[in-house]
Order: sequence, then structure tokens, then C-alpha cells
Amino acid sequence: TALLTILDDDTAFQFAVTNFVTTEASTNGIVTVYRRGVNTASQTVDLAVTNGTAVSGVDFAGGTNTLTFAPGVTNLTFLVGVTNNTNLTGDLTASLGLQNPSAGTLLGTSNTIATLTIRDDESRITFATNQYSVNEYAGSITLSVLRQGGTVNPVTVQFFTLNGTATAGADYFTNSGTLSFLGDTITLATNGAGQMVLTNGDSAKTITVNLIDDQVGEGNETFFVI
Repeated sequence: TALLTILDDDTAFQFAVTNFVTTEASTNGIVTVYRRGVNTASQTVDLAVTNGTAVSGVDFAGGTNTLTFAPGVTNLTFLVGVTNNTNLTGDLTASLGLQNPSAGTLLGTSNTIATLTIRDDESRITFATNQYSVNEYAGSITLSVLRQGGTVNPVTVQFFTLNGTATAGADYFTNSGTLSFLGDTITLATNGAGQMVLTNGDSAKTITVNLIDDQVGEGNETFFVI
């Protein structure tokens, strides 16, 4: 009995994942490219960074760059410069593509196109609406508070109630405090794939104000939550 081994003589390039993630404040997005198969020679592949929803020269540094794999090197990282602006843009994307592998090499059968997601780190805290109405016998009213824009960083905001025509202690109970919005977290996947998993931070919170159902016919009344 004899065991025959067929030696692979091919070389292929591919991205480590199909979606890379960075934040505006990170300065650079890190992109990893793998060389699979034979790696005994010096070989190259081009990496193109082009517009997605992000715009080259405004949100990131676009262009085409050549990655050179020295003998024995199986992976390389490339830094895509990103712009830390102060605009509430939401998350943006740049498109990544591998092309022009050197003679005798190939592009992989998968992961040759990828996305760089640039997480927006600006946000704005607002009420879901600026007017609420409730019957006084309902007992309470709940207001929705939204974080618009990015969820990268943890954010806190203070609130308090303020009399209008309604009076605290007679028509409603005062309420004040701090809402805490958690930021994004990145953890190692539990499936053994070695990939990082992004969990978005909080984008919504609620405030509940308790009401007093009096027996006086006083007409509609108002108060504020600030």
C-alpha cells in the first residue's frame, strides 16, 4: 500500500472577511488580504478602494495600491485612511476589490470583493416626537428618546420635568435623572471562526412620568420634559 500526495501548485489571493469595520476616529481602516496555496515566491496583487456610500477624498483615501507578498508571507494588512468629520452622516461604506494578481497566481474563488464600513461617531439625542397627549386616568405616560447617528461611543443625557399649566404634585409626579446609552462593543465570535462580532450600542431609551388623576374639571393641562 502506498500513499500518494498531490501537491498544490496554485496561489490565490482573497480578503480575510467580506466586511471590515472601522470608526471615523480610528484614522485608518485595517484591511487584511490572504495568500493561499504556494507562497515560496515574491508575488503581488492590487487592492482598489473605491466609492460606496462614502466618497473618496471626503470620507476616505481611495485609490489602487499594490500589495507585495515576500516569500513565505501568507497575509498582509493595508491601511485605508478615513476622515473624522463632525457631520451626522450615519455609517458609510467604501468598496474594496482585489485585481491584477501577478503572473502564475489567481484571485480566490470567494472574498475577492469586500466592504469597509466606516462607523459614524457623531450622534444627536432627540425625543421621538415633541408632543405627547394622554388621559389623566392612564396613570402614566412614556416618552421615547432616540439617539440619531452613530452608536460608537457611550452617551449620557440628563432630563427633568417642568410645569406648564399642569402642576407637579397636583397633576403629575416630578421625574428627573440620567439616560445612559451604551456604545458599540466588539467581541470574538464564539463559533471558533476567529472573526470579530460587532454589537451596536443603544439607540433608544424611555422616560416614564406618573400622572395624578384628580377629580377637578380643569380642562387640558400641559407640562414639559426637558
